[in-house]
Parts: sequence; C-alpha cells; structure tokens
Amino acid sequence: MPNEAQVSMLQRFEKLIKAVRKHEANLPGIKPFRDSLEKAYTQAVFNRRRKDVARAAAKEATRQLRASLSEAQDASAAVRNYLKSVLGFRSTALFEFGMKPRTRRREKPPIGFKQPS
Repeated sequence: MPNEAQVSMLQRFEKLIKAVRKHEANLPGIKPFRDSLEKAYTQAVFNRRRKDVARAAAKEATRQLRASLSEAQDASAAVRNYLKSVLGFRSTALFEFGMKPRTRRREKPPIGFKQPS
C-alpha cells in the first residue's frame, strides 16, 4: 500500500466514483470498471470500520484485563497477609503457599574477628 494516508485514499476513491457516476453517459464501457471500484471501495470502508471497532474492543478488553489483574493482586496480598497472620511469619507451612518464612538474622561478627580454627 502506498504511503498515502488511508483516509485521503478513501476520499479520493469516493470523489472518483462520484465523478464517474456524473459523467457515466459520456463514458461508454466504464460500467464494469465503476462497479469494480465501487465494490472495492465499499469493502475498504467496511474493513476500516471493522478495524476501528476491533481497536475499540481491544482497548476495552485491555482496560478490563488491567482492572481484573489489579483486583487479583490486591486479593493476593490480602490472602498472603492473612496466612502470615494466622500461621506466623516464621512458619515453614508458608512454603506450601509459595511464600518464604522470615528467618532470624544472625548477628554479624565484629570486623576483624576471626573464628578460631
């Protein structure tokens, strides 16, 4: 497809169809060409509208997906917090729910201290 914008192409086709219809009596043998152009033009307009509708539907579907993912993320956080409050932050049962229990931090030895061998 040429680099010409689709809208201007459709406008140009429509203008050509109108001009051919206006002067059809003076143009013998133009009918099959006009019919072909009208059919292609009508199909192009239909497909353009279909594309616009599909684009709008895709945007709406994306918006709904993002909203449902946000809800699922909030619900997931609530479930994790509930499990931690019921089972405890250090419970090994958290592994069953895909969470890591909190471990106690061991104090680091002072700088320069070496363990006796």
